[in-house]
Amino acid sequence: MPLVTGEHPHPAIDAFMRGLLPDSDQVLEQWAKRFHVSSRNPFKLLEHVGEDCAGAIQFVPSERAEDLLGTELEHRVTWLSEEELAGRIRLLLENHGKTREGHR
Repeated sequence: MPLVTGEHPHPAIDAFMRGLLPDSDQVLEQWAKRFHVSSRNPFKLLEHVGEDCAGAIQFVPSERAEDLLGTELEHRVTWLSEEELAGRIRLLLENHGKTREGHR
């Protein structure tokens, strides 16, 4: 969204927010069921998956912001073994809407 404009119309904001979500209707439906929100509401979906958006943007609740910004990078990263990484890739290939508990 251009920062030179103070306000943006709802259709522009809606399109931008939708662009941060997967293109798969199946994934959006699965997330909607999981989080008890509408699959057509990008704002509600991003409340739940906004820490892991495409691009260099994150939607983080204010109570989590300090946790994410106030620690050293080494403490914020959960390093995966090769086996864990392979398992996650396998899960994505099977169904890219399915996630392990605690991971979005």
